[in-house]
Amino acid sequence: MTVTALTRMAGTDDPDLDVVVFPGAGAGPASVACWRTLLPLRWRLHAVCFPGRGTRFGEPLGTDPAPLIDEVVTEIQRRITAPIVLFGHSLGALWALEAAAKLDPVALVTAGAYAPTPGEPIPRIVSTDEDDHEFAKALMIANGITDPGIAEQLAAASVPIMQGDIALAHVWTAPAEPLTCPILSYFGTEEQLPDNTWERHSTTWTEQITIPGDHFFYQTSAFALIDDMASRLEAAKDPRQRTVTR
Repeated sequence: MTVTALTRMAGTDDPDLDVVVFPGAGAGPASVACWRTLLPLRWRLHAVCFPGRGTRFGEPLGTDPAPLIDEVVTEIQRRITAPIVLFGHSLGALWALEAAAKLDPVALVTAGAYAPTPGEPIPRIVSTDEDDHEFAKALMIANGITDPGIAEQLAAASVPIMQGDIALAHVWTAPAEPLTCPILSYFGTEEQLPDNTWERHSTTWTEQITIPGDHFFYQTSAFALIDDMASRLEAAKDPRQRTVTR
């Protein structure tokens, strides 16, 4: 098997739209495996695989986000010719934003992610090992791991990867220039909504939408999310069709 930064998950060989997912901290392509049977017929799904997870489990973690994102961008340019949507969950939204600044996507879609300040680093993320372990365990449960013992073991293994991803974010600066594509920003109904929206990151339009669930709504309410995305991305093709933010 060829190890690459981009894992094809599902969809047709000749799509009308290619959705590329940047998973959150500590996560890999398996985090969107539940999307495989929910895609619209003319969509294709790829997921980004950074070192330390999935088929790249044995690789050392990155210490600089720039070459990691450049690797993904290069692979997207090489392999994907259909219109693309970049989707980022939580910390993955930062990498999706960075990639979108280098590409020409139909839209940027974020999930459970606060908007960074343009041209500035993000506030430092402070957490304990215990906090990180509990977060990782919740991720395992959201991925369908029902055995508590297995969830504990997988969480323990993923914490160093998650902490490595957070370390990447601490040496990253948000793009200063806004995107020229729309931004759809999703949050779970059980999450705290941000004071600042993603408006400063787009010269066109942005929308903030809530979907039932907690921070992992993109998995637990995957059907509702994808259905909503499909309808709103039609509006992204023509801003005059803009829907009402809710």
